[in-house]
Amino acid sequence: MDDMVGIAKALSPMSAKTAERLDRALAPTSAFDGPNDLAEQQTLLATRDQLLALA
Repeated sequence: MDDMVGIAKALSPMSAKTAERLDRALAPTSAFDGPNDLAEQQTLLATRDQLLALA
């Protein structure tokens, strides 16, 4: 981790343009609602497990 911190400190600050690009790239992740968003995934995994049990 110390190496990563050293690299980050050695780099120049992020430009405004780069910050905007990063914000746009990460925008979909800000809508993630934790466990509530995983409910459908849990249903799909349960269905998968039931189908595997039948195989």
